[in-house]
Amino acid sequence: MKIVEKYSLLLLRPDYMAENYGTDTILMHVEAETPLEALGKATGMAAKIDEVDNPDDYHCLLCVEGWIKDLSDGQGSIREY
Repeated sequence: MKIVEKYSLLLLRPDYMAENYGTDTILMHVEAETPLEALGKATGMAAKIDEVDNPDDYHCLLCVEGWIKDLSDGQGSIREY
């Protein structure tokens, strides 16, 4: 029996499509058997969302087990609730 885990991956978008390279990221949640498989799924999904031809153009900044909630506001600060 193969065990499927939940993973959260923070990906850096490719420089040629990023509005502000180095800070333009996308958080993906996937289910996979291994972290490497999770990366492949996440980059594939991100490429589809961003309409990018090559999923390998994304750079993984973080890969953790479980699904995390992003509390940032996308502008370098934290959302107030």
